[in-house]
Amino acid sequence: MHGAQPQPQARQEAHEAVGGAEPAGQGRTGGRHGRRTDADDRRRAVVELTPKAAELLEEVYGPIERAGRALLAEYAPEQLELVIEVLRKGERLQLAAAERIRAR
Repeated sequence: MHGAQPQPQARQEAHEAVGGAEPAGQGRTGGRHGRRTDADDRRRAVVELTPKAAELLEEVYGPIERAGRALLAEYAPEQLELVIEVLRKGERLQLAAAERIRAR
């Protein structure tokens, strides 16, 4: 195993907070999302995070977002454009390599 593994409960809470598939009040969601009928189209169900899920997401991802924004703030827009260009070229290179390997 590489690195520390998340505790089962924390892993489950994060999974449920960002996309538990069970209807509200059922399964393992623990009340982290609610479901209601769309007022404009009663055939459509709307799934929403509960305040508990939003709090968990902020606790887990908030520090990462703030650190990432602080890091990006150190660079000029032109520098960030260059980084984006390099990342996109790298993505294309990796996709082409994967396609070539699958074709073998």
